[in-house]
Amino acid sequence: MSVLRLGENTMKTLPAVAALVIGLAVVGADTHEASAQGHASTGSEMLPTCRAFLEGPGLLGHATPEQALRAGFCAGYVSGILAESTDACVPPVSATEAVRTVVEYLEAHSEQLDDEFEDLVERALLATWPCPPEQKP
Repeated sequence: MSVLRLGENTMKTLPAVAALVIGLAVVGADTHEASAQGHASTGSEMLPTCRAFLEGPGLLGHATPEQALRAGFCAGYVSGILAESTDACVPPVSATEAVRTVVEYLEAHSEQLDDEFEDLVERALLATWPCPPEQKP
């Protein structure tokens, strides 16, 4: 019988990984509820957390649980929009690829950073994955 042995570094990053996974699950499930309750995040608020998510394992080496959770919030938010509805024809993509698309859009359109994040995500998805004229989601 073999025993799984976790190294010291693995044990230190497990709480951060757990926080990230929990953040993705909780936040992704209720993307629109925050907007419905009157708090709509802007691109300016979300861009740093989305960049942090893209750091991936590098973030987990130095992030507090709160920072890891905030990074997961971005991915959960974007994934929630993909799961609920979008007018874009998005192929199956990873959360990382979807978030990267949003970050690139926000960086290229900094004049829109005061707009609601949900609207910016939709614009980023449409700009990257427009539907052919004969196909609508």
